[in-house]
Amino acid sequence: MKIQTTWLVVLSLNLIACGGGGDDGGSSNANPSPNSTTARSLNQLVIANDNNLSSTYQLTVDVQLTQLVGKEAYIVICEHSSDTIDYDKCFIKASLNGGIGIFELQLPNHQQSLIAEVTPMEANSRSLTFTWQYDNQAQSTWLIP
Repeated sequence: MKIQTTWLVVLSLNLIACGGGGDDGGSSNANPSPNSTTARSLNQLVIANDNNLSSTYQLTVDVQLTQLVGKEAYIVICEHSSDTIDYDKCFIKASLNGGIGIFELQLPNHQQSLIAEVTPMEANSRSLTFTWQYDNQAQSTWLIP
């Protein structure tokens, strides 16, 4: 019983010491100041007629590398955000047959720049690198000659 009484006294003192509070004499205003901007309704929202509110665009990549006719090659099409290619952020990883290939991509609007790297599958060959910039069109074609 003595332990229960001791705990009861300790908890009571703790509540008394930490609770209550009181006025610190400050004159802070508890009410926030009202926002001076007026809310707009959806009827007031103006959107240009040519804006379809789409968050993606289509890109056709047409690869026509005549210097690779009769050879096998590998292509990657990736984000172009730095000097190096991040192969984990590629949209296409595919083989080309004779340097020819067509790829359809649906990309997010924030994707502004792409890089393509074509690697011939033969000894001592050098990779070919191409870059592309988004032209703000809903449908675009990137020709890699």
